[in-house]
Amino acid sequence: LVDILDEEVQEHFPDQLAPFRAFGLDFTEEYNGTIFRLPLRTALQAETSKLTQQVYTSESLLDLLRVFKDDAQHCLLFLKSVTSIEAMVWRQDQDHPDV
Repeated sequence: LVDILDEEVQEHFPDQLAPFRAFGLDFTEEYNGTIFRLPLRTALQAETSKLTQQVYTSESLLDLLRVFKDDAQHCLLFLKSVTSIEAMVWRQDQDHPDV
């Protein structure tokens, strides 16, 4: 288990934590929730990725989120601890993400 509040961990893995910082997490205190970071890749990135060769366009990702939204009530039926789900989209021409 990696303690992301540890400054040494933050110094060694700045690229892994940068996307979370962009959405407002500063890692100075514990976050009371769960964050999923999807391994999104452009076609060029997917060619050399060791993690996944799956390519998502903006359109296909939004379609995936729509399907999840439509099915969420069934997928999350037995998860009592889940009180809310937010998906944020940060477009290139924006200063901050939209919920």
